[in-house]
Amino acid sequence: MAYARPPHWQTNNSAPQPFGLPAHPGSSVRPQHPRNASLSKRPLSPPSREQTDNTYPKKPRSFRNDAQTNSFGIAGPAPSNPPIVLPVCAICLGRNRHTMPVIQCAAKRTWDDKYDTYCERINKAIRTRDGSTTLCSLWQRDCSCQDKHDHMHLCSGCGALTHGASRCPRAQKASPANTV
Repeated sequence: MAYARPPHWQTNNSAPQPFGLPAHPGSSVRPQHPRNASLSKRPLSPPSREQTDNTYPKKPRSFRNDAQTNSFGIAGPAPSNPPIVLPVCAICLGRNRHTMPVIQCAAKRTWDDKYDTYCERINKAIRTRDGSTTLCSLWQRDCSCQDKHDHMHLCSGCGALTHGASRCPRAQKASPANTV
């Protein structure tokens, strides 16, 4: 059964060939494409607002850290940034920065060196030190987990069923925001 090829597969010498292939192996004749060649040089997206709207001229930016400009254009001291509160590590229960990614924490003792860690990381999973249980990592976070795998819902810090690592009494407390 023969079928008709689309017209854009036709070359100048009328031998049907797909796009980009010459009509004959030694020939340099290319198929004619139906799209106008000048259309391919146009931008694919509409011009951005910055290119078309000059009603909002760009303001020069100041890179000084010691002062900022308020809405009236008056320079003043930079606002103090509140301290960053890190989440609780599911292994050492600390909120301090780790030397490696927190997902690879290999601590043997809790952040305050009071307890042996209850769990360890094995290939990014949280397992009890005795290797008997893999724990749910979402359960250890503030947001908790709603899935119905209660056998995985143990605290990685102390093994309790009532909370995850973020609410463990052994976890490092977040420092208060206003320490003045």
